[in-house]
Amino acid sequence: MWKVKRWLFSCLLVLIGLPRVNAQFENIWVFGRNAGMDFNMGAPSFYSSAIGGGERTASICDEAGRLLFYTSGDQVWTSDHQLMPNGDTLIKDPLLPGTWPYCRSTSNATLIMPVPGQKRKYYLFSLTHTEMQQWAGRLYYSIVDMSLNNGMGDVEIQNSSILLDSNLTEHLTGVTGDRCNSWLICIPNPSTASGSRFKSYEVTGNGLSRVPVESNVEGIYSAGLQFGKIDLSPDRRKVAVCRSDGFRTGGYAVELYDFNPATGILSNLRLLSDRHVPGKECYYGVSFSPDGSKVYASGASNVSSSGGMFQFDISKSTVEEIIRSRTFIDNAFDVKLGPDGKVYYLQLKTAGSTVGVINHPNLAGLACQPQPDFISAIAGAGLGGFPNRVPVVRSDTILTVRQVSTPCFTDGRNHTIRAMDDSTGWGYLWNNGMAVPATTTDTPGLYWVSYHTPPCTYHVDTFYVAFANGVLPVMDVDTACFNATNGAVRLRTYPSDTVRYRYTWKDASGRTISGGDTLRQLAAGTYSLHIATERCDTLLSVAIPQAGYRVSFQIDSILCQGEAADFQNTSNTHYTSYHWNFDDGTYDQDPDPVHTYAEPGLYNVQLVGKGAICSDTFNRLITVDRHIAGSFHLPKTSICEGEHIDFYPLGDSSVTGLEWQFGDDARFFGELEGLVQHAYDRPGTFGVQLTTHFRACPGSTYTDTVTVYPLPLLQLGPDTVLCPDTGPIRLQNVLPRIDSSTCLWSTGDTTAYILAKHPGIYTLRLTNAHGCIAEESIAITKDCFIDIPNVFTPDGDGHNDYFYPKPQLSKGWVTCHITIWDRWGRTIFESRSANGRGWDGKLSGAELPGGVYLYRIEVGALDRTEIYTGNVTLLR
Repeated sequence: MWKVKRWLFSCLLVLIGLPRVNAQFENIWVFGRNAGMDFNMGAPSFYSSAIGGGERTASICDEAGRLLFYTSGDQVWTSDHQLMPNGDTLIKDPLLPGTWPYCRSTSNATLIMPVPGQKRKYYLFSLTHTEMQQWAGRLYYSIVDMSLNNGMGDVEIQNSSILLDSNLTEHLTGVTGDRCNSWLICIPNPSTASGSRFKSYEVTGNGLSRVPVESNVEGIYSAGLQFGKIDLSPDRRKVAVCRSDGFRTGGYAVELYDFNPATGILSNLRLLSDRHVPGKECYYGVSFSPDGSKVYASGASNVSSSGGMFQFDISKSTVEEIIRSRTFIDNAFDVKLGPDGKVYYLQLKTAGSTVGVINHPNLAGLACQPQPDFISAIAGAGLGGFPNRVPVVRSDTILTVRQVSTPCFTDGRNHTIRAMDDSTGWGYLWNNGMAVPATTTDTPGLYWVSYHTPPCTYHVDTFYVAFANGVLPVMDVDTACFNATNGAVRLRTYPSDTVRYRYTWKDASGRTISGGDTLRQLAAGTYSLHIATERCDTLLSVAIPQAGYRVSFQIDSILCQGEAADFQNTSNTHYTSYHWNFDDGTYDQDPDPVHTYAEPGLYNVQLVGKGAICSDTFNRLITVDRHIAGSFHLPKTSICEGEHIDFYPLGDSSVTGLEWQFGDDARFFGELEGLVQHAYDRPGTFGVQLTTHFRACPGSTYTDTVTVYPLPLLQLGPDTVLCPDTGPIRLQNVLPRIDSSTCLWSTGDTTAYILAKHPGIYTLRLTNAHGCIAEESIAITKDCFIDIPNVFTPDGDGHNDYFYPKPQLSKGWVTCHITIWDRWGRTIFESRSANGRGWDGKLSGAELPGGVYLYRIEVGALDRTEIYTGNVTLLR
């Protein structure tokens, strides 16, 4: 946004000679309206340009400080102040009536970034201002090729006005990365983005990445804080952001972040100011001091004058201390670090704008020595914001030569040569082909390594390595075979080594065994070596290891008779020939033989292997099981229903499990341990199957049948009773007879039925032709309903005064109907009471004469009814 677009300013730029610190790519600033500053002569001087104004422009020089071109974002001019071909309109969006062109009211309207690795090409980024409404916050880029237009530059037609991003705030800057690359940094508009994320677009020699790296950090989310500038510290490790609401309500913020130039990530927000103080605070411009210890934030109290410029000492350890260090320096609208190491600030005044300078910006507070009106205003030259920074990837080359001398007895095999001691470098390549920061050398000579360090420095380090004090000779050790004395050790010096060595060898007991450089016929073990030269000596321990060359094979420890077994040779590849002894009189020389044992037994299999150096023997015991078929024995093959039958499984110790199926849906899993019993609950013929599992041999199945005969059908009925005046009870099998079963009663009778005349328990046993027996008993008790007297005497003595039956069953009767007649058939008494006293010998209250009377008694319980008839004698 062009915050001061209604005001025209004039300035007077005074030439003051200052020492030049970094007169290169930013030695000429072009900004404002037809204004600029030239630092090529030391002190900045006024520079006249053709630019038509803008809040932040961009300009770039060559390595000698000569101007190449400059831009307002929507247009670009050559160094002779002519519009560059194809550079008249870099943005093709519709231009709203009454507004500034495209970018000229954008806080950070444009940025020039050299294309890494291509010295004549430059990216030109353009960011539209907020007045563009639906086209606001759109980021475009074009490519300027300085090899065109007779070296004055031209915008490539195929790479002009390419949309990169949209919905951004007016913040835009660039910084050199750590890998010969650059980062373009912008901020999404908080009203359209989630949070206050930063976007970092990477620019490399391969081009511009269109997928940004996003930093999800906390920040100021107000949609109104879209304006202000952004700056990177000289060491590229910190980012300062000023946010403003455009001088409308005084909303503002000053933010400090950490920055990782290797990844493009921002982190660790420190909010230095987020309150509005009327009068002199509306932060807009921002700049670091040369040493990065101070941040200068400037602004405007309104659109017609400069606001306060404050210094923050960010070298303080806490955020609270940084905030307390804030010091008012001067009034300023914008601020920028110059190539001479001083900080310049723009002062907007109604009588004409001027440029002030901070002479010692690294010093705290007013010790920085601000100097207002350092360059006075000149008529007709309005001053806008200072130009944006130029992130340049400088490709430097450093050649280093080092002399490397080693101490006594340097172990040449492990002597390390290191290119650098930190981890920031990349792309290491040694002359031995290793792509690592450090390598090892085993001989004197010349070594070199090439690599890069941040931001883009190419190194070539050369090492001259000498072993003047002697190098430990190389030991060639031959391992000793198992239980053998064929080990050896040989010492070799390097061809260029002229040092004279003396050797003394001793065994583990301390006995001297040699003074030469070679030992042979050694058993595995530890030996000592004393090496001496004219200047050095040392004692070493030398181990003759035992060779791991062993023969071995794998085979199941239990095999089955008659089955082919694969012997898997697992010997070391050192061995090339083999001899097998299977301990059954057979042999083989195949590395992985297949062998079949014809007889069971225990065999000691032996494998002998021979190699170029070692021989070895391996033995293993193998058990061969007899191949048998599992079965079972039945003492009998038929039983009666309900009986159990015994099964005796047959096998030997190789049996691991038995699986029984008895033919009646019953299954049983067991072992070879004695008999197995099973009972059948129904008749029939059942197939019994036994599956026998063996530890090595395949399982087998054996079947046999069991016949189960039915029991005779027998039922005597329910228990019953004998009562007075009833006849004997007939006892017999009430079920139909279906076979020729024989009968045997507990009375000794063998007839089909008997008559029971007395209480007791009667048992019948039926035996069929298969010897199957069924037996049942019935109980007969004396347990009738009633006991009927045959005489009664109603004489009032309280004994036998009434005729009434007595209950006999323990559960008693439920109903009782008594009827009495005289001998002529006349009814003289009738009662239906089950609990009355009975007949008292009277009829209608008159005593009847003694004699014989007839009765009928019907009694009933819950389960049956009985009727009794007879006569009773009445005595007077």
